[in-house]
Amino acid sequence: MAVLCIPSSVLANMVDVGTSPGMRFFVDSSTVQLQGPLRRYRLVGQGTYPGMPTYFSAEVGVDCANRTRIEYVSTSTMGGLTNTTSAATSDMRAVYEGTRQAQELTTVCALPPVSGPAVPSPVPSTLPTPSSVPQPARPRTRTSGTAFAVTADGVLATNYHVVDDCSGIGARVENTLRPVTILALDPQADLALVKIEGVTTIPLSISPRAPELGSSVIVLGYPLTSVLGTDVRVTSGIVSSLSGVRGERKNMQISAAVQPGNSGGPVLNERGEVVGIVVAKLADRFAAENVNFAVRAPLLRSLLEINAIEPPRQVAPTTSHTVSEVTRRGATSTYLLLCQ
Repeated sequence: MAVLCIPSSVLANMVDVGTSPGMRFFVDSSTVQLQGPLRRYRLVGQGTYPGMPTYFSAEVGVDCANRTRIEYVSTSTMGGLTNTTSAATSDMRAVYEGTRQAQELTTVCALPPVSGPAVPSPVPSTLPTPSSVPQPARPRTRTSGTAFAVTADGVLATNYHVVDDCSGIGARVENTLRPVTILALDPQADLALVKIEGVTTIPLSISPRAPELGSSVIVLGYPLTSVLGTDVRVTSGIVSSLSGVRGERKNMQISAAVQPGNSGGPVLNERGEVVGIVVAKLADRFAAENVNFAVRAPLLRSLLEINAIEPPRQVAPTTSHTVSEVTRRGATSTYLLLCQ
């Protein structure tokens, strides 16, 4: 059971809304306010998930009549690294029956709303923490990202924007955070090479062939970790276009769904080869669905060659595999990155 270290002056307003693995959650009853059909409030939590001190805070809205829940802004600190999902990118509306969130929704809908100004946004970056857990005085909040192995000695590929301007980078390896160093950056292609020292990795093959229009792809990554957790996620789709925005050729368009945190993740073909690196999704203001983009694999191959990094020679598979087979092989080579 997670043990909370929240001051008693704050805990007096907290209403217990249940636990999830390693975490215990409370609603701050002093922040429950009506905003149209929604009740807006602050959710906080604390625990040791996954095996490290973890603190969570979010600004949430629930529609009591339709039993739906929106998480506008969420911030989690795990192992001293902070991860924020902003309101612009994390509008998560879903029905949460039979889950801890359902208990939270039922509890909030029974609480009397308070009067006063609206719930402030964004929420504080962290909860009060025990003095025994070192925390930066002014923590930087960054969105987590994804990386994947390209050599057997710990070299990973990811996006430039995932590791740009970080004072420290960590990779989750077997439920521990390992320090990561930057080897090479390519801002124009939005690519980066980083390395986990002292870790043996299983590299993914980079496809020597360009993907065909309409061919199937599989995306692995760690989207919205503060909401979905730190298990690897998989989506599938097709290559929708061999070009990116306004026809530029360094990117390709894919229909596989991606979210914040997928950046830097591998896009695999049916043989399990890397054909792209997730880089962006079309902004919500365009009201488009599944319009997402990936850096084309030849740019990654060029970055490796320029920096004299040669992935192990691998025999290219000649047959296609099922989605579950590609996922199983790719997941062992895909890592969660956290930027401080």
